[in-house]
Amino acid sequence: MEKTKCPALAATLFGGFAMTMDGHPLLLWQNRGSRVTGLLQYLLFHQNKSFRREELFDLLFSGDESADPANTFRVTLFRLRKLLASSGLPDLPYIESKNGLCGWNAEIPVETDVDRFVQLTDAADAADRADNAADALRWRMEALLLYRGELLPGLMGEDWVAVESTRLKNRYLDCLERAVTALEAAKEHEKIYEIATQAAAIYPYDEALHLLRIESLIELRRPKEALAVFETVTETYYAELGLQPSDEMNALHARIAEQTPANAVSLDSVKQFLAESERKAGAFYCDSLTFAETYRYLLRVFERSGQSAYLMLCTVTDVNGKPLEDGSKLRESSELAATAVCRSLRRGDMYTVMAPGQILVLLVGINQENGPIVTTRIERKFRELSSLRGVRLRFKLISAGGPPETDAKNKPSWS
Repeated sequence: MEKTKCPALAATLFGGFAMTMDGHPLLLWQNRGSRVTGLLQYLLFHQNKSFRREELFDLLFSGDESADPANTFRVTLFRLRKLLASSGLPDLPYIESKNGLCGWNAEIPVETDVDRFVQLTDAADAADRADNAADALRWRMEALLLYRGELLPGLMGEDWVAVESTRLKNRYLDCLERAVTALEAAKEHEKIYEIATQAAAIYPYDEALHLLRIESLIELRRPKEALAVFETVTETYYAELGLQPSDEMNALHARIAEQTPANAVSLDSVKQFLAESERKAGAFYCDSLTFAETYRYLLRVFERSGQSAYLMLCTVTDVNGKPLEDGSKLRESSELAATAVCRSLRRGDMYTVMAPGQILVLLVGINQENGPIVTTRIERKFRELSSLRGVRLRFKLISAGGPPETDAKNKPSWS
């Protein structure tokens, strides 16, 4: 190898892939996700190892049915060297391939965020064993900043990435837990909120992280912010996962209420709190429990006003009218059906998702003769939104209350 000064190379592997030379980005983007970049990422992740060519081919191209695997690998390796040369790097032998072995040239090291993350967490564990709590916390806080997402998400389908990603995720969550324990002992709740918020952005469906965020805001006596996080999380969990708030989440909600001074509430502030944050078109969505309570109240109003209202059940089915089986097709069609209902109805109508593939609607101020007009409008909008085949919408309409009707009119109608 020529005595050419080696560039300072670094690579980001958490949350995506990027390389820099002396702090400047290298132009590798046009090849991300390709076999060439996949080979580069594997060699960088294992830059202190060399591999037999056959081993690399089996690992990276296991689904390839090439008649000449050895030639396929040679072509890939050639393209990788060409890619590195065209990226702006000095002309150096970055990939070593000799005696049947292949690997990254150990004389041209690349600093990766993964290696640094592992070094920092190892140093923190060693500091714990030496009863040096201050250093342990410092190393862990620095390590947490490096973890910007799971390992190489563009290659998550590769077995080696899935295994290493799980290992590093577990190390990250352990690092987070130990850091939180130390910060709680020092009553550093602001820092707990910061690292928990960063973690929740990476793993939005890990409830424990949101509980940490809310609890830290409660400890900081910032109930308005805690309530905003609570509402955002619970609404997202219900809309996307169909989950009600857990006992732990409800317990934190009670603690938030305790921090709201009784004399801080005015009629104007209540009105502002109750108002919609923005004027939205279409029907009003709410969860099933809110729908039920609102429906019971509105029935009392209709009894006095004489206004008519109808309940409509919209069900996603196959072409034979049978409910779809649980799976991605049901979930996608259910979301599209709910969107079609929202966009097709008035602001004064209300709907909820009772179960995957079933949307319940309260139609105010219509009669049974208007039902087909409403269902046709929803079906038309569903067809505009959906490209799924073999999916239909079935509707059932029944009087919710209001003026008395004959038995014939009160019979459920199917469309």
